[in-house]
Amino acid sequence: MCGIEDVKVRVELSPERLDAIGRTAADSGFFSLPATLSPARSDEDVVEVISPCPEYVLDIRYRGRRHSTSWTCLAVRDDVQPAETRAVYSMVTEALEDALSRLPDSQCIHF
Repeated sequence: MCGIEDVKVRVELSPERLDAIGRTAADSGFFSLPATLSPARSDEDVVEVISPCPEYVLDIRYRGRRHSTSWTCLAVRDDVQPAETRAVYSMVTEALEDALSRLPDSQCIHF
């Protein structure tokens, strides 16, 4: 997709950080979310053209529990992640900030 084949960056997090993410996932109800989150609903009339629309997948294994949930950009409103995943997603992206900065620039073109 967009000219880049699978790019992987290895990241190692401290046990304390991994535990904090796992606790947040457990406390926020992440492990009971559906496998796919529904798109955000709006009370107003809206026409949006979104292409490409990224898919997010968050898979967490913590203390013998494992759960994965996914959502597309249609579940994101005003650059804010869905409420169900916001706390965990923020902790994960913060933890991965350095690794994400080492990824190659996207070859996707946005209009």
